[in-house]
Amino acid sequence: MDGGNFDVVPFCGSPIAKIKSSYVLNDRELDYFYSYPLEKDNETVRMTIQGRVLENTITETFKNYLLKIGERYRNEVLGIKDNVYITHSWLTKNSKGSFHNRHTHPNILFSMVYYIKSNSGDLLFNVPKSVLQKIFNFDYDVINFNPYNSTEWRMPVNTGDIMCFPGDIVHSTTPNLDDEDRMALGVNFFIKGEIGKDDNYARINI
Repeated sequence: MDGGNFDVVPFCGSPIAKIKSSYVLNDRELDYFYSYPLEKDNETVRMTIQGRVLENTITETFKNYLLKIGERYRNEVLGIKDNVYITHSWLTKNSKGSFHNRHTHPNILFSMVYYIKSNSGDLLFNVPKSVLQKIFNFDYDVINFNPYNSTEWRMPVNTGDIMCFPGDIVHSTTPNLDDEDRMALGVNFFIKGEIGKDDNYARINI
């Protein structure tokens, strides 16, 4: 019950991964998410203020499922074995015509987005320069956009999709064009334990 294979895009070196969830939210979990108060409104998206949406008994099983997906992203995509844990979880809602502005997620290793409901919209990623422009900053005549010559990458998302990506990459969304609200759960991950090798003077415990 941990989904299929990751679809990974190495956009400018950032490992953006998409996987289709195999988890089916039950009625109790759906009621909990849809009834959760959305108190913050920045005119483009409504969201929860605090970041502990998954800290309850109703969503304990679902939280453990998302943690396993995060561990798979750590193992299969990042290729590291450091322990990871969930630091924050929050809900966002886009009504018709609304969207997320460009932003990053500081103080984390990577983020995950689970789409509770999504009939419309893409997740956008942006960088100031493409890999090709970093080599030499020409205004290239691109004939086939790919993760190495693009400064923007779009990932279509639908209900049940899970996206994982490093917290420092700039991301946003396209507007929701559907009459139904787009509802997403955001989850942040960080590492814990001993970092560094025995012969490394910079070894720390966090």
